[in-house]
Amino acid sequence: MARVPRKLAGIGAADLANAAVFDAYVGPAREVTVDQMRGILALHDGVTPGGLQFTRGGGGGSGFEFVGGRLSLVSGDPVPEADVVGATSIYLIPALNNQTSLYNGSAWTQYTFDQLALTLVAAHAAGNNYDIWEFLDAGVVKIGSGPSWIAGDTAGSATSRGQGVGSTEVELFQGRIVNKNSMTVRNGSSTFTVAARRGRLRGSFRATANGQTEDSKAKRLLFNVFNPELRPMLKVDTTGNWNYSVASWRQARGAADNQVEYLHGLAGRRVAASVVGNVYNSTTTVRNAAVGVGIDSATVDVSQRRTGAVIVNRFSPAIAEYNGYPGLGYHSLKWLEMGAGADVQTWVGDQDEIGYFQSGISAETLL
Repeated sequence: MARVPRKLAGIGAADLANAAVFDAYVGPAREVTVDQMRGILALHDGVTPGGLQFTRGGGGGSGFEFVGGRLSLVSGDPVPEADVVGATSIYLIPALNNQTSLYNGSAWTQYTFDQLALTLVAAHAAGNNYDIWEFLDAGVVKIGSGPSWIAGDTAGSATSRGQGVGSTEVELFQGRIVNKNSMTVRNGSSTFTVAARRGRLRGSFRATANGQTEDSKAKRLLFNVFNPELRPMLKVDTTGNWNYSVASWRQARGAADNQVEYLHGLAGRRVAASVVGNVYNSTTTVRNAAVGVGIDSATVDVSQRRTGAVIVNRFSPAIAEYNGYPGLGYHSLKWLEMGAGADVQTWVGDQDEIGYFQSGISAETLL
């Protein structure tokens, strides 16, 4: 028979009248009690008075937290559905809750926050990744951007952070991701010095132009550490059709924008992508053609599951799928195609018949 757990209630519950009773209580093994007023969760072992206590944002490595908030390019909207292009501000919105914790040099302390804004400026240079840090300024929670990923004694890149002095290097400290070195963070024209381990990583963004970023189906360039959402990506080609018959991979229609892009500020998040194409041959001879998925490459297919098109002189679909972990940083997922090497293969965008055909690449990942 399953044991009914003790009521999870704050101080004032009939069975645990106050903090002294809570701390003296010896519960059976695996029972959990919660003191909401003091932010304590206790796991009992049947012996220890008060149990093994975890404090919200407590000093040391133990402690439980409820870190709320999401970064968004739309004020007041934590998960915007519409494309946002050319954004000049990033908002930390108190979604789920308005709680966070920051390290003060000896302990993690819990804070609340209202919506915070990060103003982008020309110093946020096009084609660079930046981290968004949460920190305290005179006891007030603020956000700002750290140095570019390429900065530091050891230079970084689009897929790796720089290291050492002047970088945005991170480290895992007591279970939280913090800045390893003292750094200068920026918000608009204001700059702040954040001592080592006093900043907490909230997310990352990539600048599409000086002082601008984007969160669209084609370019998901805003990353959330906390409370991520599954975000869709999509790129279709509305060109009626085009010819490509060479038996080697290229980007669809030879167009560099037939791809989707995204930024992962941390490694370990899965990406799923699929390409659907339509193609037909110029003769009744059976030929093979295929579509693929390229990660940062227009000539290498990394799809793991695919259906090539066996074509004659009528339409045939081709499908390719990728599901995996491309790694840290900025990546592009490219829609690839490969012809048969003989006859003429005609590839279809929408065949000028909207509603009947539409080729393209779609993807999704947690951001």
